[in-house]
Amino acid sequence: MTVPITRTIAAPLTLVAAASLLLTGCALSTPADNGVATPGSTSSTLIQLDRPEISAHAEDEAISYPITIEHALGETTIVEEPQRIVALGAVERDAVIALGAADRLVGAGVPFYDDSVNPWIDDLVSAEDFVAIPWDQNAQYNIEQILSLDPDLILAPTSFTISTDYATLSAVVPTIAFLENPITDRWQDVTQLTGDALGQPARAAALVDEAESALSQLAEAYPGLQGKTVSFTVAQGGDAYGVLSDVNDTMIKNLSDLGLSVPAAVEALPENPLNPGVSDISIEEIGAIDADLILIAHMAPDAETATESSPLFDALDGVKDGGYQSLNLLAATALRTPTALSLYWGLNTISGTLSTVADK
Repeated sequence: MTVPITRTIAAPLTLVAAASLLLTGCALSTPADNGVATPGSTSSTLIQLDRPEISAHAEDEAISYPITIEHALGETTIVEEPQRIVALGAVERDAVIALGAADRLVGAGVPFYDDSVNPWIDDLVSAEDFVAIPWDQNAQYNIEQILSLDPDLILAPTSFTISTDYATLSAVVPTIAFLENPITDRWQDVTQLTGDALGQPARAAALVDEAESALSQLAEAYPGLQGKTVSFTVAQGGDAYGVLSDVNDTMIKNLSDLGLSVPAAVEALPENPLNPGVSDISIEEIGAIDADLILIAHMAPDAETATESSPLFDALDGVKDGGYQSLNLLAATALRTPTALSLYWGLNTISGTLSTVADK
């Protein structure tokens, strides 16, 4: 199975030192409290960031219906407050939950390799709370299954196939598509779009502000990251590696806010014309990804073994200095495709390695 390096695995990092968090009133916990491993840490101030408190019920805002939402495929009018919501992507799903509307979520799209309840939401919802709507390896949903849930709103801004399915779905149910592109739309904008549709624009904006504030605080708390380099690679099995080489990628932009930059050797790699922003390399070329922080997502245990048993991998300066971390698919997805809830969990998975790199 080849997993694309785009939307399935896009963006920000957040981890904050104790002093900065105390200034903002964010709750803190030790790594052991969250049950998230933090390999490579040498920092005595290592902590992890807890996500904001999530209300069990939607907050009332002075918003009256009908509401008209503009998106790339047209305008969608929502006549009254939605009570049966289907969210086809994880970003919009998590936004619904973060806005306190989980009790109105009747269905959510899940990829063929994933689970309907990720670890960053398993204390807020259970698998019995909504119907999992699987999409196959071509990102196709079963439209009949979606409509059988009798939804009164379909949120699909990060659905790969909504351009094809929009006419069918919107003819029956108010359906909201992407703003510009289902792959490149920022999670912040999708969260705001969801909040607008649910009549909670202010709360959605607050969720975005809280996450972005944590990112800024991280840069201040770890000044040692300034001037360091980072590479992100997906080991897809065999001798196939995909390297994120686009400096304008959302993940890279957020890492650059911490002071990290892509190595010149990565920028110089030729792009895959079928996967813009990604460069294909073999293990013989792995020297190109050497950086202070090396993140490699392994799609299977044998891929991790193949990478880490290579003498060429062992020779990387970043590996020798403790700046390497292997990511499983779930952690890689949380980092590459952050949501209003997964952002904090994903960052906690690399907190120890970030601390190590900052201390070097």
